Parts: sequence; C-alpha cells; structure tokens
Amino acid sequence: MSKRLQRARELLAQRQFDEAQAICRTEIKLRRDVPAARKLLAVALYGHSVQLLAHGEFHADVEALLREALGLDPDNPDALNNLGALLLKTNRPREAVAMLERNLRLARDGVAALENLALAQQECGDLEAASASLKQLAELAPADNALYLLREALLFPVVPESTEALLAARELVSRKLAALLARDDLRAGDPLRFPSTYFPLTYHGLPNADINRAIAQIYARTCPSLTWQASQVAGRQAPHGRIKVGIVSAFLHDHSVGKVCAGLFEYCDRSRFELVAIRLQPAPDDAVARAIDGAAAGVLRLAGRDLPSAREAIAALRPDILFYQDIGMEPMSYFLAMARLAPVQVTWFGHPDTTGIANIDYFLSWENFETADSPAHYSERLLLSQATGNVACYRRPAGEDRTLTRASFGFAEDDHLYCCAQQAYKLMPAMDSLFDDVLRRDPRAVIVLFEPLQTYLREAVENRLLKNRPQLAGRIRFLPMQGYAAYLRVLQLSDVVLDSVPFNGYNTTLDALAMGTPVVTLAGKTLRDRFGFGLYKAIGLDELVADSEADYVGLAVRLASDAAFRASCRNRITAGGDRLFEDISAVREMERLMAGIAGKHPLA
Repeated sequence: MSKRLQRARELLAQRQFDEAQAICRTEIKLRRDVPAARKLLAVALYGHSVQLLAHGEFHADVEALLREALGLDPDNPDALNNLGALLLKTNRPREAVAMLERNLRLARDGVAALENLALAQQECGDLEAASASLKQLAELAPADNALYLLREALLFPVVPESTEALLAARELVSRKLAALLARDDLRAGDPLRFPSTYFPLTYHGLPNADINRAIAQIYARTCPSLTWQASQVAGRQAPHGRIKVGIVSAFLHDHSVGKVCAGLFEYCDRSRFELVAIRLQPAPDDAVARAIDGAAAGVLRLAGRDLPSAREAIAALRPDILFYQDIGMEPMSYFLAMARLAPVQVTWFGHPDTTGIANIDYFLSWENFETADSPAHYSERLLLSQATGNVACYRRPAGEDRTLTRASFGFAEDDHLYCCAQQAYKLMPAMDSLFDDVLRRDPRAVIVLFEPLQTYLREAVENRLLKNRPQLAGRIRFLPMQGYAAYLRVLQLSDVVLDSVPFNGYNTTLDALAMGTPVVTLAGKTLRDRFGFGLYKAIGLDELVADSEADYVGLAVRLASDAAFRASCRNRITAGGDRLFEDISAVREMERLMAGIAGKHPLA
C-alpha cells in the first residue's frame, strides 16, 4: 500500500473522513493502487455517514454517502443495514425490505439485521413475513424473547380491510397477549432497544383497558426494573408551597401535543404552581417550543435513550405531580410512566387512551368527552374537568394562505368539497360507507383526503374504499401533504369537513372551526369519538352532531348543498370561537384539578 493510502488509513483511525476520502479519490483518479483506494474510500464513506447520523444530519447527505459506499463495496453489510434503516425512517419501507434482505444474507450480526427487516416488513404491512421474522428473533435471542414476541402479538393491519377483519384481529391480539402472560420463560433486557406500544389499537374507537393492562403486565414481569421507585417518593407529604408539576413529552413544540399544553404553561398561576417542561427528545426551534420554554419555571432536556439516567434526572426534580402528555405515542414516556417518580402521576388525551399502567394514578379528561360508562374504560381513576369552554387553553389557528383558490388545488368552483383531513391510519372501515353515501346523494360531491407519507397506506385506503365501487375513483381526491398555511386554506375553501369515525379529530376540528368551516361529527361512547361532540357542546351547536350514520350523511349533504344553512352555521361557529380558543378559564379549571390531586386544596 502506498504512503498516501497509509496516510488515508491513519486519518480513518482518527475519524477524519473528509480528508481520507480526498486522498482516496485522488489516488483513484491517478490510477494508483485503485483496488486498495476503492476499498478505503468505501470505509471512509461509511464512517462519514455514521458520523453524520450521530449528529442528526440531513438524511439525504447520509443516503448519498451510503449509496456511494455500496457502489464501491456492494456486499458491505454495515452499509446495507444502515441504508435499509434510513430508507425505513424516511418512509420507504419497500425499498428498505429489499436492502435489508440483501443485508441479512451477508450480516455478521444476524439479530440486528433481522430486527431491522422485521420492522420494515411490519411497516410495509406484510404482517405474515414480520411475524415469521419476530418468532425467529425470539429463538435467536432468548434473553430478549419478550420484546420480539410482544411485538409479534401486537401485529395489526394499520388499515383494516373491514370491520369484521378489525374485530377478528383484535380478538387474536387478546389471545396472544393472554398466552404470553401464561408463560414463565419470557425475558427482556432494555425495552427501549426494541419497543412496542398499543398506539394503533387506539384508533378503533373500542375500549382497550384489558389489552393495555396486559401489555403493561408483560413488560413489568419481564423487565422488573421498569417499576423502579424513587426513594424520596415514599412517605412524601402534601406540598406546602408551590406545587411543582413536571410536564413530560417528546412533543413540546409545534405539534398537536405542544399546541394543547402550551396555554397551560403560558397562563398558569406562578404563585401557586411551578411548571417544569421535561423534554424527552430535542425539539425543533419553533414558536411553540420557544413559548413553552420561555413560560416554564425550568426545562429538563433528556438526551439519548438511557432509562435509568432519565428516571434519576426526573426524580431529582422532586415533582409533586408528573403530568405525562401523550403516553402511548412513543416508547420513552411509556416506559418512564411505569416507574414511580412522583407522588402523583397523571396523563390525559394527548394520546386518548388508557395506559394500563399501574403507576399512572389519574386520567384527566373533560365531562363533555365522557359518559356514565366511561370509568370502566380506564385503568386509571378518571378525573373530569368541568371547563365551560374548551378543555385546553388553545391558541386560535391562523395564517391561512388566502392567495390560494380552489383552482390552486385542482378543484372547480361548483364542486362540493367534503374534506376529511385525518391521517390515513384514522380512516377505519366505518368511513367507507359514509363517503360512499355522500357521493351517491350529492352528484357534485368530491371527497378530499391528504396523501399519507407512507405510499402503502394510501394504497390500502384506496383499495378498501374503491372495492366494489370503481365508479367513485375520480371523486375521491388525495392532495399532496401541504404546508400549514395551505392546509388551513383547504379547510377554509371546503364546504364541509367530515370528522373521522370512530376516532374524531381534536386539533383538526379546531383548525376547521377556526377557519369557520362546519364539521360534521358522530358521537360515540369513548373519549376519542366524542371530541367533536364536546367542542360543539361548548359553543351550543349540537345540531351538527349526528346521532346515526344516516344523520351524519344527511347533515353533510345539507351543509354542502344549502348555502343559507352553511352560512348560518359558519356565523355561529365564529361567534362561539371565544369559548374554544385562548380561554384562560380552562387553565383555572386545570389548576383546580391539579391542586386537588396534589393534596393542596381538596376538590370541591
């Protein structure tokens, strides 16, 4: 090997990848020791890609480095694995599967390669292949068999083919979880290494308390350290000064969760409460994140995925209440919630489902969202806000791009636009007949949906919607994902917004109402299918809450076809906005609840 390439090797050892690449490229260009130079260049490119990933650099740069490395060394298992994982992270699961299958044939670490492949297969919706991979992993790595078998038990089509298929799959999940609970050979190391949550099951609009309890029990049995208790919690007295509340989330920024809790930070009575933002991952530098950090009494930033360190850091704050915003949306908050880090631990509707976790004491909800049967839906004690406006102090959405017209999005002025602005995974089979009936009753109707990031999800939704209805294909339109200003304008230009059933929109409904556009909703029996009902009850517009699917369709068609009725509803929505947006009384009611559960002031 030439002295120049020896120098490149030294630079690689020092992680000076740019300089090593430059030397190797020069040697190749000059046709000096080309095979060795190509091999070292491949190593340098791969090392550079890992370095960028470690610093959170832009995915496209990393992808380019990995593809060039594979061009030089097509059988590099590390590059294949990382490129497959990157493709999965950037919503290209089918490409990821092809890459990871190649990797599996070459990989030195068969477990890591098979883990990534199983995740990609699941993301593609190939649940049979994912099941086989996960069962194989349980055999290959018995020390973590609980992690693999729990994910296998929770394999579920994100877009079920029918209501019957949905119910059958839920029954299968319950049977598999019961079988896992009956075993005594399950083991788990660090649950964050290969986590599973109940996230997709929430969108079915059915009670999940038994399923979620079973998941939590499996984790607690196989990884007992999850139920760790901070030493200062035992025997802790009720607070005598300000009540310290830790607000825990990975989404305290311009995200649905951040928008819901930002008002609590901004308007909370600082003479009585000390609110600390506990960030579970770095936040984008946006206006919501800055407002939260500026209003908080303190900010704890937990970097990385080290559960023991995170638990110790939170416990060291000595909070009186830990208020988890969205348990179930990502794994870190779920596993932290299993520990006892504060005397009182609560959650609410950031992810609107019971947690099943023994150490979560209360679920805070709103009396408008619940029914007499609701307590049975929760593993926690249900605590109800009596807010007369919105349950959260929510900033009024604004900033729509009024330069955009219907033509900007490809619609005609005389189209009747029925917009359903929900993510594809919220479009359960119950929506199919609603869309179908609207299109049949209104010949000018166009159903407006938004393109999901995952291509296979759009395909699954379209295939189900158009099965036996091919004539409707041209009347169901998917718009590309829009920026916020354009998205708000689509809502504003629509004649009516169709709420999703059985999982209603909350942020999306507030966006539509802020634009003055009527939303047709259908009230159900769980928290997540009563959002629309609750918001309309607050502003006295109950007549847009349907009591049946037929009524839902009738209301939607009337709003789109009857300009006078639509204008009347728009006026009433606008008049009621003060009760939905920036209503500080919602914060006062939340303070009352927090004071009560902290033992400071008994609940009235």
